[in-house]
Amino acid sequence: MALILIRYSEYAQESGALKKAQQILPRIVSDCLSVSGEGKLIPADVDIWSLPCSGEDCDPNDSDLQVVIFADLYPERVEVLQKAEEKIQQRLTAKLPARIRGYVWILLCPAAFGEFETRK
Repeated sequence: MALILIRYSEYAQESGALKKAQQILPRIVSDCLSVSGEGKLIPADVDIWSLPCSGEDCDPNDSDLQVVIFADLYPERVEVLQKAEEKIQQRLTAKLPARIRGYVWILLCPAAFGEFETRK
């Protein structure tokens, strides 16, 4: 699994950049971070949480799209980390409208996931 956090500016939302990023990032991230074995990723394995920049958190000189990707740590991913970041950035920016500033930051870390459901 992978989790993408997108912090976005008002301009990113108004320009359509946020919507486009939300549409294309699961495919891009799964393509670029998938490794053999347990590290295999498909777009359905990638969740996105979008967070607006608001109030004092906003700096007009800041990025419009801040893309932070959390993914499970596998040695094979470490080997391709820098190239994966570059590919994600290239593929994303090729589809975004003009004048969007941002970054991609990939964080590989050990992780555990479990679902729950409560019943009364």
